[in-house]
Amino acid sequence: MLSIAYICFFENGRISGPSNSMSSLAKYSSLNGYRSKLFSTSNNIDGNFSLNGVPVFSFSDFISEVSSFDIVVMSGLFDFRIYKAARLCLKNNIKYIFSPRSNLMLNALKKGSFKKKIALNTYSGYIVKHANAIHFLSEEERNNSVILNNYSFVVRNGVSGVDDLPKTRKRKENLILFVGRLDIAHKGLDLLIDSIYKIQHELREKEWRVEIYGPGSSHNVTTIIKNNRLSDLVTVMPPIVGNEKFELYNKAKIFVHPSRYEGQPQAVIEAMSQGAIPALTIGTNMQSYVSNILSCSEFSIEEYNETLKLALDLVNDKENFFEVENIASNNFNWNEVSRDFLVELDRLNRS
Repeated sequence: MLSIAYICFFENGRISGPSNSMSSLAKYSSLNGYRSKLFSTSNNIDGNFSLNGVPVFSFSDFISEVSSFDIVVMSGLFDFRIYKAARLCLKNNIKYIFSPRSNLMLNALKKGSFKKKIALNTYSGYIVKHANAIHFLSEEERNNSVILNNYSFVVRNGVSGVDDLPKTRKRKENLILFVGRLDIAHKGLDLLIDSIYKIQHELREKEWRVEIYGPGSSHNVTTIIKNNRLSDLVTVMPPIVGNEKFELYNKAKIFVHPSRYEGQPQAVIEAMSQGAIPALTIGTNMQSYVSNILSCSEFSIEEYNETLKLALDLVNDKENFFEVENIASNNFNWNEVSRDFLVELDRLNRS
């Protein structure tokens, strides 16, 4: 069996889409009989840190052990230690796979800072150029990305605990929920607030509330909310993780994610696993999964406003919550996702 190292940025008390995915892949690699180990590029790692039940080891541990692995899977385009990891792989003649998590998408590169553009022409470009394979989360991500590599493959994201989901849930509330980074341009929070503004009277009449949770500066988001006089309806909250996050998904009737671009958003899949109706834009790359329940809209106020109205109608039939749950269960089970991923690793190892 292959020996696989997974490495990206993990930090105590912080969970991101990439760290959750990488730890889940490491977990299920081990369950399928592969030797796997998880490493972080962060300095904030102690000996007791684990994620999804998988111990996380330091970057110095990776340096000392790199020669013992057959393949390294890495994520973090602008992480200088990922660049160092790529160089170590090349020096030791070890194949590595890079997962860009939307960072190679044209829209992401257009909005990138000057420092990021310099990085792409130096160490970040090196990571991509020398990778033996690029792992994309969706065909849409691959088709809309700059690829500097001859080989790439697509394996979707997953959600932990799908097999153990209860078939009955707490009473859902009139809650429209967003969970993700407070990045207005990337996550489309400007579109969300503008669309909420248009249906505010209906939401107030039926006692709905909108809650936005995530890391990052809340100042610009709250300013837009105040300028639109929506402070009584829309609340910005700190990041939420673990069981509390899934309890929130469980309560929400609608989960919103009006992104301009994504690889494949982990939060959307998690919310769907708890039955929240997904009100999404095309940029989430989820259309092929959700079209039977509610099609993704184009990125415009008029279209997204209609999507929200349709979502408000769908919540009147409780069976729609279970249909959304089934979409998550049938498509994003980590057992199946990891098997597809390991097939690609085995193929790469034989090449």
